Amino acid sequence: MATKRYKRDLKAMEQRRRRGMRMLKRGVAQAEVARECEVSRQTASSWARSLESDPQAWRRKPLGRPGSMDAAQKRQLSKKL
Repeated sequence: MATKRYKRDLKAMEQRRRRGMRMLKRGVAQAEVARECEVSRQTASSWARSLESDPQAWRRKPLGRPGSMDAAQKRQLSKKL
């Protein structure tokens, strides 16, 4: 029997983060933000921490493993191809 796989709705997740961080900026309690955005209190707490260091923290981080080639290596590879 196959297991059910869920696709992440990255746009909806980003909107939820953005809404939650706006609420945190206004001074709403983390527990209330968690209830309104339907996330865990730990998630609201991590949003608050990341918001202190970066005002654009609501943006989605790039997915996947970062590339190991620098710009010069990429240029060299594209010439060879």
